[in-house]
Amino acid sequence: MEGHVLCEFSVQTSRLEMQVVAMHDEYLLTLHRILSKKTSQKPQDALLYSAFLEYADVGITFMDTNAVIKVVNPAFEKMTGYRAEELVDTVTAGSLRVPEILERQIQELLPQITKKDLEGEEIILVYLAEKGILKRENTLLRKDGTHLSVLSTVTEVYDDNGDCIGYLNFTFDITDLKQAQLRLDLANQRLKLATQAGKVGIWEYDILTDLYTWDEEVYKIHGVPPGTIVTHGYFLSLIHPEDRHYMNVDPENVCIGDFDVEPIRILGPDGKLRYVKCSGRRIFNETTGLTDVIGVVTDVTKNFLSQLALTESEKRYRFLVNNLKGVIFQTDLQGNWTFLNQYWTEITGFEVDKALGVYCLEFVHPEDRERNLAYILDLFGQKKEYCRHEVRYLHIDGGYRWIEAFAKLTFDEEGQPIGTIGTLYDISDRKKMQQIVADSEKRFKAIFNSTFQFMTLTDINGNLLEMNQAVLEGRGIVKEEALGKPFWEASPPEKHITPQHVLKEYFQEAAKGQAIRREIELLDRDYQPMVIDFSIKPLKDDSGKVHSLLTEGRVITEQKRAQAALLESEQRFREISEKVDEIFWIRSGDNQKFLYINPAFERITGHTCQSLYDDPLSFTSLVVEEDFPALIKLITAEQECEFPFRIQKEDGEIRWLMAHVFIVRDDKGIIQRRIGVTNDITPQKEKELLLTRSLEKEKELNMFKSHFVSHVSHEFRTPLAIVQSSIELLQHYLFNTKDIQLNPQYVPKIQHHFSLIENKIIFFTDLLTDLLTLQQIEIGKITFHPQPVDTVVFIIDLIHGFFNDRPDGRSVELRIEGVPRLVWMDEKLLTRVLINLLSNAFKFSKDNPLLRLIFQQDRLKIDITDNGIGIPAEDIPRLFSTFFRAGNVGSITGTGLGLQISKNLVEMHGGHIYVSSQQNKGTTMTIELPITLE
Repeated sequence: MEGHVLCEFSVQTSRLEMQVVAMHDEYLLTLHRILSKKTSQKPQDALLYSAFLEYADVGITFMDTNAVIKVVNPAFEKMTGYRAEELVDTVTAGSLRVPEILERQIQELLPQITKKDLEGEEIILVYLAEKGILKRENTLLRKDGTHLSVLSTVTEVYDDNGDCIGYLNFTFDITDLKQAQLRLDLANQRLKLATQAGKVGIWEYDILTDLYTWDEEVYKIHGVPPGTIVTHGYFLSLIHPEDRHYMNVDPENVCIGDFDVEPIRILGPDGKLRYVKCSGRRIFNETTGLTDVIGVVTDVTKNFLSQLALTESEKRYRFLVNNLKGVIFQTDLQGNWTFLNQYWTEITGFEVDKALGVYCLEFVHPEDRERNLAYILDLFGQKKEYCRHEVRYLHIDGGYRWIEAFAKLTFDEEGQPIGTIGTLYDISDRKKMQQIVADSEKRFKAIFNSTFQFMTLTDINGNLLEMNQAVLEGRGIVKEEALGKPFWEASPPEKHITPQHVLKEYFQEAAKGQAIRREIELLDRDYQPMVIDFSIKPLKDDSGKVHSLLTEGRVITEQKRAQAALLESEQRFREISEKVDEIFWIRSGDNQKFLYINPAFERITGHTCQSLYDDPLSFTSLVVEEDFPALIKLITAEQECEFPFRIQKEDGEIRWLMAHVFIVRDDKGIIQRRIGVTNDITPQKEKELLLTRSLEKEKELNMFKSHFVSHVSHEFRTPLAIVQSSIELLQHYLFNTKDIQLNPQYVPKIQHHFSLIENKIIFFTDLLTDLLTLQQIEIGKITFHPQPVDTVVFIIDLIHGFFNDRPDGRSVELRIEGVPRLVWMDEKLLTRVLINLLSNAFKFSKDNPLLRLIFQQDRLKIDITDNGIGIPAEDIPRLFSTFFRAGNVGSITGTGLGLQISKNLVEMHGGHIYVSSQQNKGTTMTIELPITLE
């Protein structure tokens, strides 16, 4: 070693040699001895040593026995940042160390020396004296305050006598080495973590020894106990026979370089089948060929099986997409369709190819687009993870379909949204069904709340869930207070005649699935007793389990009273039927046997009741032959009816009978009973004959009255006309000639009396006209000639012709509502009606009457309204009677026939006339006429 160091020693090789020496304590000691010896013997070696100190990259310092620095080379100056003169004979080596690190390292040396009572750098000097060398990593404290990682090796320096004359310190900058080591450690840690986290096993196969070296993970992956010796043959035995060719390592049949095989199947000793993925590198030697194989292995069982499942899933997905009864879609971020399966055409009728690339909202019903857009914007803005809503999609036939839409965002590898994916399901049938259910629910609620029966819904424990209005009103219960309580505690105990515990027992029986029906007694809201037909019906789910109870209660208090009364009535019936004059009988519905007949049969016919029980047709011998068909109808009647017929008694007397038959049917409509009441109507028939004769006489009298009225009308009109013309002549001669001079004070009185006479003449003329008209109506001589009339023109002409030039300046206000149409009417007759009603409006008011024409779909309404004296309420029912006038008309003239005539003329049109009036506020007369006459 010494010869080697001296022989190879040179300035150029010093760096490498010193690094080697720094790692080996004996090299340093040898070098020290050689250098010390050579420099003492040969001057040229001393020059070479000086050159080494000058140019070496290694920091070298020489310290005396007190550790004071005596010599430093340039490399050490560079390391510390100090110049030699700042260090030599000034500081110790320890002063160039980081204090806290130096103190810790000194304390670590203390246990390794014999003297324990030392401190500071004394410990280092004693350690060197005992051990000869100190090598360790250190941290220099540079002049600028920074730290430098170094490898420091200190040895003693001896003179020729073997005495220690100082210390030589070799300092290597290991900053790069430390960083490389750190990176290597980190890389190893990462590799270890990666193999553990990734469950990757590392293996090596030595061709020469035929042995595998496996780490713990490889053993675990193959299911082989750790430590098992694995040869290539053993390894191949673990591989499925069909996969063994993948792991062929025959040197003559393999290629140089890396390999990566398909997943192979491993059947380990534990019996589990695994899929593993192997990859690695084959290592060759130029002379011996393939020598080694190294690689990694991972358990891909889950991934491989997942991939197989994914492949199958993909097949199923494709099948599902193409056969799913719903639309699967994709859109881009602009909302344009990018994918639609074929069911799109099934739902909308639009072809898929023509829909792709089109904005999705183009197919949404216009009324739903704004709402649908809000959902899309929320989804694109990532305010929601998904959206699900119901929307109407247009159909190619012009209609629409109700669709349940579901959509969520899709993202690229960087997590950025790229569009949406979702489904569309046709729920039109469901929406129809929901509407049907909603309507049914409304109907149920309406029935539930409007039925007069008590109805409640409880859980299986009898706690109230719902109750209808009849319960609340009948029992005086507050709904909010009762809900949740047991049925039997919903009202206080004092309102229960049937004990509460009995009701509780009923509910317990019903909860077991038993339908309950009982009669119970309670007190109503007014504390009056009532009998209730009470039932509890268990409601069951599809599995037959009772989930709730429906109670119904029908108040049968009156029915119970009626039953009691019926029993009493039945007794009274028998008592009465035995005594009444009418024949009362009951026959069966099938065989026509008499079940009951009262004794009146014997009194009227002279035959016994027993004869009918024995032979139901025996009474037919009494019926007059001409009335026998009516009797047959009576016997076989299917509906309620009545027939008169005659019987001839044994003494020859003819009696008229009226039989009234009632039919009693069961729930299926089958006749169960025929009940009859037969009256002896012989006296009525006699009265009818008398009445017929009286009617004939009355007709004669009416004809006479008609002739009389016509005659009187004619006879009265002639003298009235003469009186009228005479009055006019008198007025002319008295007031319009100069020959007669009247006293001015008598003129007003004369004119007043003339006016009275003229008014009475007008009154008598109107009265005669109304009487004649009424008589013609009664005897049917008024002709009725309807035709389509422009009502608006007709009314305007009537107003202009009769009411425009009134002395008081008033006129009729006309208002038209609705769309005018032609109305079938007799203008002449309706003119008479309207003149009469408008004249009354002017007569009994001081304002302008209002006439409203109201055109409706199939009727015309004519309202004539005034703000006059009105009609007393008690007079309105008799307003259309003959000669009737309201009690508040005072001295206002009238015949009392106008409204009756108007009513008759309106009814000839198939219409009606009504009156609405308040005294001192006004009156509205309303005429309703059909638009067309049927």
